[in-house]
Amino acid sequence: MGIKGKLLGLCLVFMIACGGALQPPGSTDNHADDGIVFVISAIKDAEVWIDGKKINRIRRLGGGLQIAPGAYRLEVRHPDYFTFYLKLLVKKNDRQRIEVTLAKNLS
Repeated sequence: MGIKGKLLGLCLVFMIACGGALQPPGSTDNHADDGIVFVISAIKDAEVWIDGKKINRIRRLGGGLQIAPGAYRLEVRHPDYFTFYLKLLVKKNDRQRIEVTLAKNLS
């Protein structure tokens, strides 16, 4: 594999690790207006879901999520905790930090 192939593979790994970019249906691939959302929680194995789609575990979202402007339903899930829900509104070039505290499910 040449240097171009290695660089392409590295870029792909980086995009997957950062969660990639979320686009609402019908939008273009232009990411210039996207916002960045940082989801912070002490439960690093909790999963982030947006509009019913699993994105990644919190510990793998160090660079935040690149998200197109729009309204979304954000969930943070873990089998040992109650699910956290939030209506997320992302504006053009927005930067948001969302701190999530999950309540332990004792049942």
